[in-house]
Amino acid sequence: LLLPGDTPFHVIELVGLSTEFLESWQHDGFEALYVLAGPVEVDVDGSVSQLSTGDFMSYPADLPHRYRSVLGPAARVLLVETQLHNAQQGAHSAS
Repeated sequence: LLLPGDTPFHVIELVGLSTEFLESWQHDGFEALYVLAGPVEVDVDGSVSQLSTGDFMSYPADLPHRYRSVLGPAARVLLVETQLHNAQQGAHSAS
């Protein structure tokens, strides 16, 4: 985690990905991925996208999603995730 926990979003550097798709997960909010070292495959709700180094992707996090990379431990992804209720609270407090 690259930012304090009370921000309306989290920035996480994922270092090393499984070479196989593991169980998918889903949660409130949105996610965005920036591939620092790829290739990386992203499965969002059964649709697989192949991303290379420098590629960016975003999607609603309430859809089932998961990642993998043939690079295994050498893969690196910057993940930005929002929690919908936290983002809404942040917007209200800024008013």
